[in-house]
Amino acid sequence: MSDVGLVHILDDDPGIRAGLSSLVRSVGYAACLYGSAAEFLASDLPAIPSCLLLDVRLPGTNGLDLQDSLRQQGIAFPVILMTGFADVPM
Repeated sequence: MSDVGLVHILDDDPGIRAGLSSLVRSVGYAACLYGSAAEFLASDLPAIPSCLLLDVRLPGTNGLDLQDSLRQQGIAFPVILMTGFADVPM
């Protein structure tokens, strides 16, 4: 793990995960990759400075519902939502 911090990358597209991981690691951060909300929730989250790059549109639990669930569980690291398909109400 990086001394600087950890970026969790949650996206169902393997190419997006790989590209973001490469970018994050190129600036000195560690990256953990997940393909679904269930995979992320089943992981052990290390107690180091972290953030989450979260796709809004995921199969199963979507990114907005996952963000709400994390908040309710007291998991309070920064979340950056990303999507290729947004609308105003979202």
